[in-house]
Amino acid sequence: MAIEVHRAALKAMEKFPIVVLTQAKEAFVFLEFGEKLTMPLSRPMPTIWPGCHELRISDKHGIYRIFYVIIVKGKIFVPHCFHKKTPKTPKSEVDLVKRRIKEFLDGG
Repeated sequence: MAIEVHRAALKAMEKFPIVVLTQAKEAFVFLEFGEKLTMPLSRPMPTIWPGCHELRISDKHGIYRIFYVIIVKGKIFVPHCFHKKTPKTPKSEVDLVKRRIKEFLDGG
């Protein structure tokens, strides 16, 4: 499977600690080979979008979330990621994920 990362998500990821990036890269390699990731590393988020999941990575600096959606066409799209600072994912973050997935699927 091919992975496409939204440019703003890529820019945000560049600020993540190297340990977090390494874990994320390993997870995406498994996804590229068709593996299904499960808790505690990855959680399905069908209320956001069908096929949407979040990578859940923590380190000494905090909690990080990387949203990805598996597209039927054999692509994995990463619309958003952020350093989580509250117990519940803020609605603004969820809305941003939805908007970027819709834009991606609409060809934008």
